[in-house]
Amino acid sequence: MLTCARGRTGYRAGDVSETLFLLKKGRIQIVRETIDGKRLVTAVLGAETFFGEMALIGERFPRDSTAEALDDAIIC
Repeated sequence: MLTCARGRTGYRAGDVSETLFLLKKGRIQIVRETIDGKRLVTAVLGAETFFGEMALIGERFPRDSTAEALDDAIIC
């Protein structure tokens, strides 16, 4: 279990995809950044939601987005 304070990132774009996460408490936003630096929120996830599912494919792909805590969160 990991406690993730508001504003902290669970992972960043470019990190290797190795882990599937379960959000137990709080909210997480998934953000992609455009070439010109604009941020696009692609999802806002609530408690009891899985994210980082590309890790299930079994290959180590770099992540194309960043997961940021909107609230204090507990993640497994």
